[in-house]
Amino acid sequence: MNDDDRAAAERACEKIITRYTHIADFGPGAEMVHLFTDDAVWESGEDRYEGQAELLAFFGRDRGHTKSRHVSSNVAVTITGDDEAEALSYFTLYRYSEEKPRVPDLDDQPVILGEYRDVFRRTADGWRIASRQAGVGFVRRSALKG
Repeated sequence: MNDDDRAAAERACEKIITRYTHIADFGPGAEMVHLFTDDAVWESGEDRYEGQAELLAFFGRDRGHTKSRHVSSNVAVTITGDDEAEALSYFTLYRYSEEKPRVPDLDDQPVILGEYRDVFRRTADGWRIASRQAGVGFVRRSALKG
């Protein structure tokens, strides 16, 4: 893989990480499965979803009035082969569950600070996530109550 191909592959993977946050926040959740390979695995702690059907059930569920903003940062993509890559990125999750928007107060802190460890695979449709592991570094205590 030459330098231009490597840069293009890195950028494609970075765009998927960004697209993931946009779909997670604005939906529709069913669109999320298009970012993953057919046999992809998404896991966090004891939660594990494997394959398109399980991913669709997970991402496509009704979230009610809950609004979120996922902020990705420190994205580092490493090309590990012609058709494979890995990435580490940090995420900050803000969540709001009331129907009407309001001005935030001092208690409106991020719910979770964590990291994603991704494995990407190039498919006939382009780069896709083959595996995503979400790790939690910090959790706001009040977020654990509900």
